[in-house]
Amino acid sequence: MKHFTILLTFALIVCTKLEDIPAFDDPVISLEQACMCPKIYMPVCASNGKTYGNKCIFDCEHMKLLQANEEGISLVKEYPCDEETEL
Repeated sequence: MKHFTILLTFALIVCTKLEDIPAFDDPVISLEQACMCPKIYMPVCASNGKTYGNKCIFDCEHMKLLQANEEGISLVKEYPCDEETEL
């Protein structure tokens, strides 16, 4: 009986401490947080004819277009486009 009382007391302490841990209210991160891209220049060419500094920047532009209910872009090639339009 003594062990049961100790175990029950321990369980109550643990449960009350768990209530003090803040819940992660918003599991969805913002677009700005998701688009923290490295500054590594590895240009990619998109279907809109623009060259993006790297695939991360391209992906962010694609997400921004979709979020604005516009048509997205696709990756054409993993090197610069022929024209000199760079982002």
